[in-house]
Amino acid sequence: MTCFMRQSGFKELTAKGFVPEYFHCQTLRASFAFILYFAKTLTRSRYMDSITLLWIIIAIVVAEFALEQALNYLNRKQRSTELPPQLAGIYDEEKYRKSQEYAAAKDKIGLWSSLLSFGVTLVMLLGGFALLNEWVLSVTGNLIWQALLFFGVIGFASDLISTPFDLYNTFVIEEKFGFNKMTTGTYISDKIKGWVLGALVGGG
Repeated sequence: MTCFMRQSGFKELTAKGFVPEYFHCQTLRASFAFILYFAKTLTRSRYMDSITLLWIIIAIVVAEFALEQALNYLNRKQRSTELPPQLAGIYDEEKYRKSQEYAAAKDKIGLWSSLLSFGVTLVMLLGGFALLNEWVLSVTGNLIWQALLFFGVIGFASDLISTPFDLYNTFVIEEKFGFNKMTTGTYISDKIKGWVLGALVGGG
């Protein structure tokens, strides 16, 4: 659910009171990269102060979220469990109805997940990143460890936030529609393996 992107330029943005953020949707990665590039360019301008830059970034985040939700709403409005006439005799009506109900259930949990991620992003932009950065600086003076600790905390927190939605999606929605092949033990094992691998890759 949550995508997390590391970017270069951590030191420059941190110096201005900003740090890279994470977004809840894979399709926003390119936009996020552009925002960071745009932000770094503006911070070098003598005509742009940090407060103005902060509100520009927040405005872009809000606009992107609003656009994404508007498009999702239009898609939901167009969805129907009735088989389109063009597919009559080609696609099984019961399978089509089930696929639409499955998509609707996924969209519903996705909406709540997106709302939470959006709220967390705003909180982090409005002071959360700065507080985390202060804590990291108080823990270690090594620049490499600072970056690893900073991104490690964000990545771990992001995973914890997404876990309840992932659990519901796997053991409620997937189970209801007969798609779930995972046990609780497998889920926990995969989660731990993911944390260990993330730590090894990040530390490497």
